[in-house]
Amino acid sequence: MGRMQHALLPLALSCLVASPAGAEGPATRDALFGLPPAGAAEPAPAAVGGAPAVIPPGGDESRVAAGLGGAGGPKLSGFLHSQLAYTYGGTGHWSLFQNMAQVSASGRTEGGIGWKVGARAQVDPVYAGNDYYPGEVRDNQKHDAWVWESYLDFATGPVEWRVGRQQIVWGEVVAFYFADVVSAFDQRQFILPDFELSRLPQWAARAEWFQGDFHAEAVWVPVMTYDEIGKPGADFYPFQVGPGVRILDERFPDDDLGHSGYGLRANYLTDGWDTSLFFWSSPDRFPVFERVSGPGLAYRPIHERIHQYGGTVAKDLGPFVVKGEAIYTRGQLYETSDPADSNGLLRSDALDWIASVEFAFEHETRLNLQYIQARVLDRRPGVFQDALTNVATVLLSTKAFHPKVEPELLYATALGDTDWNLQARVTWEFQPNWSLVGGVDVFGGGSGGYFGRFEDQDRVYGEVWYRF
Repeated sequence: MGRMQHALLPLALSCLVASPAGAEGPATRDALFGLPPAGAAEPAPAAVGGAPAVIPPGGDESRVAAGLGGAGGPKLSGFLHSQLAYTYGGTGHWSLFQNMAQVSASGRTEGGIGWKVGARAQVDPVYAGNDYYPGEVRDNQKHDAWVWESYLDFATGPVEWRVGRQQIVWGEVVAFYFADVVSAFDQRQFILPDFELSRLPQWAARAEWFQGDFHAEAVWVPVMTYDEIGKPGADFYPFQVGPGVRILDERFPDDDLGHSGYGLRANYLTDGWDTSLFFWSSPDRFPVFERVSGPGLAYRPIHERIHQYGGTVAKDLGPFVVKGEAIYTRGQLYETSDPADSNGLLRSDALDWIASVEFAFEHETRLNLQYIQARVLDRRPGVFQDALTNVATVLLSTKAFHPKVEPELLYATALGDTDWNLQARVTWEFQPNWSLVGGVDVFGGGSGGYFGRFEDQDRVYGEVWYRF
């Protein structure tokens, strides 16, 4: 599946197989597909029957959630989250004890300026005091701190502005990054965390204009935030590094205006059909791995500019909701084994699309089915990415057994391959604002496949949430 990270989650990960000294390069290229549990950082309103409602143009969920509706004292919100995981595949070991806190304050001045400030911090004792992982991995994952959503909201005539660190979500489908082209993601735990935990805000200026059922917006990100992929030797590092393969330090673009991100999006609601078109240009949030000349086999993660053109559609048809997204990427880099290419990278255009249908039943039971296709339009010989990739997913959740207990099952498979991923969990809301989660993540397939290569990372886990 390869470079589908903009469609299926970070889909551009590679498998580097060590070769004898002097070999031309890796022998295989992994496909990458990912599906975190359903649920965005800020849930959409529910329609009759429990199906997600189509958000009308201008229905900015983040502004509603931020509590910017009127003047008054600050509103505090946030969460505490702790997750403990044991990896039972391969060499059994404790692989996660992540403790995270996030707090935000928001309000609106008498002059009508909305504001929000937030911060997030996490610490993981597994990586602080354990020799199982290389030192570089431990340093990367033992603790983090971020400025979280922190911005100002104001209006100049008919234009509404949001300036500062913010989350910008353009997608429609369930649980995918597909059209979520602006946001960055923390992918050190692969596809497994909720969006609420993995989506990273950008420093951006966003201008929006509303006219009836029409909504237009322009976004500028002067200094990009990039996907966090971790370090070699981590459980879910995107390259399987064999003997003799070196991964050099990631190279990021300079923080200058020439490497900024920018884009436009137009949205229109007519007869219940919510449609949008967008353009986005920025250095690729997810890196490609260039081959570096020198002794041995060495690669460096880099970020080069791409241009993306896409559209989304959503319609609530009563008993079910249909959604779709399509993205054309121009200038995408792909890794290649061609020894004639100096850095092991070739450019090709790509077309990715997804179709989704979700059914709602009694007791907040939902069944979501999705079909995804990724196509390299002008694939050249030696490129590791397959010319055509097809993926199917099934998500089933219900509260039929108890209104505060929700089991959820998510299955993803690459059609035509043997690769698959199963995520099963149960959430118990045992007190207001408190919930417990228990689950298992299982990977299957051949060792050279995207999911199969992580079969030693099968794990069980438990979580506790407190939200305020």
